[in-house]
Amino acid sequence: MNDYQKAVEEFRHHYYTKYGVKLDDEILYFFIRVNEMQLDLKKEIKAIPKITFKSGWDYFLYGLGRISAVSILIALITSIIIVILNSKHWLFSGH
Repeated sequence: MNDYQKAVEEFRHHYYTKYGVKLDDEILYFFIRVNEMQLDLKKEIKAIPKITFKSGWDYFLYGLGRISAVSILIALITSIIIVILNSKHWLFSGH
């Protein structure tokens, strides 16, 4: 008897003793595969590093996202350059 067959028999016995229901092999196969997927998913979730922040500002910047922060920074620099160029044009045009 291989590992899969042992798992099927254990699950069949557990389900029958707990709920009093006999299950087909197809349903047992489904339950076992779902259980395996849940275990794999738990392992993947545990592998995700926890993120901690030193201050509320760090948390805010993380929530804002690097893409948003970079795009805001680019827009701010572009606006400053436009204002500087327009002020020089305004100064030299004689207004």
